[in-house]
Amino acid sequence: MEEKKHSEILKERSETWNSWRARHPQQLPNLRRADLHGLDLGRADLREADLSEANLQEANLSQANLEKADLTEAILRSATLTGANLHGAYLGGADLASADLSGGNLRHADLRGADLGRARLRGGKLSEANLSESDLTEANLSRADLSRANLTAAILRLADLSEANLSGATLAEANLQQTYLIETYLVGANLSAADLRGAYLRRADLSRANLTGADLTDADLQGAKRSP
Repeated sequence: MEEKKHSEILKERSETWNSWRARHPQQLPNLRRADLHGLDLGRADLREADLSEANLQEANLSQANLEKADLTEAILRSATLTGANLHGAYLGGADLASADLSGGNLRHADLRGADLGRARLRGGKLSEANLSESDLTEANLSRADLSRANLTAAILRLADLSEANLSGATLAEANLQQTYLIETYLVGANLSAADLRGAYLRRADLSRANLTGADLTDADLQGAKRSP
């Protein structure tokens, strides 16, 4: 079935789409470069769909199943993805600026080079996700699980990571200027050569963290726990 037909079915409503997928379990949806701007796709079954370079700006994808979907360079600016399943999804170079991914499952997701500026990821599950070189400027990641995530050279300036779990995460060469890391769990994290100038690390747990070459100029470390 051609991409045009797939997008036509999807534009009807999620129930119709999910029924079609149930009847055609072997067909992987081809929605590459599809224009789905502003559509209501809540709870849609988009597992393993090819949505690379698709326009999903301002679309509603809350509770949608996007497990292992290909969203490489997709436009998801201001989209709603609350509670969505993006486990193992490919989001390299995607535009997720101002998107709401609160409570979403992004475990093992590939977000290399993605734009997540001002995105909302509060309470999100991002363990072992690849966020290297991504832009998370002013993003809300409070209480998110980022354990063992790869944030090498990521931009986290002014982001809120309060009470987040970053145990075992890699933040080497990351920009964490004025980032909120209040009561953040950074046990065993790699912060080598990270820029932490002016960061708020009050009551953060930095036990066994690698801070070799990190710049902590003007950082607030009041009550922080650090290795001897």
